[in-house]
Amino acid sequence: MFRRTACAAPLALLCCAVAAESQTVLTIDRVLDLAERQNPDVLIASTRTAQAEGALTTARIRLPSNPEVDVFVGSRDTSLAGRSLEQEYSFLQRFEIGGQRGHRVAAATAGVTQRTFEVGATVLQAQTIALSAFYRAAHAQEIRRVTDEALGLAEEAVRAAQARYEAGETAVLDVNVARVELARARREQLAAASRLEGTVAELREVLALPAQEPVIVQTALRAADVPAVEVLLSRLPDRPDIRAVTANLGQAEAELRLVRSARTPDLFGGVGFRREEGEPVTGARFGLTLPLFRRQTGALAAASARIAELKTALDARRVALEARLRGAHARYRIAAQAAEAIASTAVPLVEENEQLTRESYQAGKIGLLELLVIRREGFAARREALDAQLESTLAGVEVRAVAGVIR
Repeated sequence: MFRRTACAAPLALLCCAVAAESQTVLTIDRVLDLAERQNPDVLIASTRTAQAEGALTTARIRLPSNPEVDVFVGSRDTSLAGRSLEQEYSFLQRFEIGGQRGHRVAAATAGVTQRTFEVGATVLQAQTIALSAFYRAAHAQEIRRVTDEALGLAEEAVRAAQARYEAGETAVLDVNVARVELARARREQLAAASRLEGTVAELREVLALPAQEPVIVQTALRAADVPAVEVLLSRLPDRPDIRAVTANLGQAEAELRLVRSARTPDLFGGVGFRREEGEPVTGARFGLTLPLFRRQTGALAAASARIAELKTALDARRVALEARLRGAHARYRIAAQAAEAIASTAVPLVEENEQLTRESYQAGKIGLLELLVIRREGFAARREALDAQLESTLAGVEVRAVAGVIR
């Protein structure tokens, strides 16, 4: 018997350790890190950066075109009434002398920068969604705790009513009312459990967590304080989407310079070999392209229009973000004041009223109906306080997301 107990103890500890390792404990930092590392949208966006880097590798090639080999084979009559074979070979390479390579590299580099900031914008969006889902899960978890407590008090009320009924101190009506309240408390507890499962499922989806892996939400239902609006306005130019549009504008300007450089002649250079009157002749060959017909007029107009479009979009985006940030910050201040008002006033009174009503009921000063009404109002006030705190917290998350400083 002793051996079985001695063997079972380490096994139980091992099972507990394995169960603890299989759980995912989510904190604010872990949620943000998981959203950055394994959110599906972030992973897809990251592949576009590799595509842009491939274009940059191509742009860095010194010679954009392959060498050309030209061969001529013919014959001509000779003075001896015969024919001789004539051959000519040329090896040519095209060289750009208008700085096209530098413009291509600049455009491709700006493209890589744009893709990098687009990934950052996707990360910001994923972190915002994940953090909002995280706080909704924390809210659902708190609501579940409140409903569990309400269920416990409802069961206590049934036992108390049953005891007073059996002692002849009350009618069976009180027992029935207490049982109805117990049924309502069970329904509300199950509804809270369902909401908690829904929010956790949403969190799993955003963070790409396994569906079968238990998730523990570990946080207070209160985000960090939001800085002043002037401080956040100064951070708007650092938003990744703003910097992505700025990089896109730089790419468009580099492409415009590339189009203009296409109007510069290209140089052809190489070596040639041929025979003249049976004698071999070797020499250098060179030439220039003449951009007479393709003046890039349409391409220049399109590139200029794209630059104008991006500048307009950038200015409009900045104005819209500033207005959105000011509005979100104002809503956050109001929501924070509302949450503080109910948390500092109603919640302490609810706790005090619960103690007073319990003592009054036990002393026979109030009836069961009064007890249940006061308790129900108290739990409604606690849920309203949690709802107000969630609204304030989500408003703070929105403000930080608009400013681009989610951490």
